[in-house]
Amino acid sequence: MAEYRARALTLHPDKCGPQYGKQFYRLQRAKEILLDHERRRDYDRWRTSGLSITYRRWTHLKRNGTLHGSMHWMSSSSSNKIPALLDSADHSETSNQATQAEREEHFQFQYSEADTDSSMLKQFRSYQI
Repeated sequence: MAEYRARALTLHPDKCGPQYGKQFYRLQRAKEILLDHERRRDYDRWRTSGLSITYRRWTHLKRNGTLHGSMHWMSSSSSNKIPALLDSADHSETSNQATQAEREEHFQFQYSEADTDSSMLKQFRSYQI
């Protein structure tokens, strides 16, 4: 907090001139984010996300609900669980084929099509960000 006070004194627009207003605003905003526990947690998540978008854009996407883990592996139902492998040699070939088919059904790639027209998602999918 002492660092903030010292920096605020050197950037305050009333003391140093209006040209420092933008820098002072950024300093104020940084202080507010870092002192609020929830916003600080979000800031830390943004820093570790690896996305090359601004924090402001990241929070905007998060607020609108478009920033989430929209692609993940999941099981469609509990009936698609992979069965234990049979020990008998008689069923080895047919059970291997059945087990492979069940494995392929077990893992299904799910994604949300609600925001496929988003320009941000298009940039992400084309490795631009």
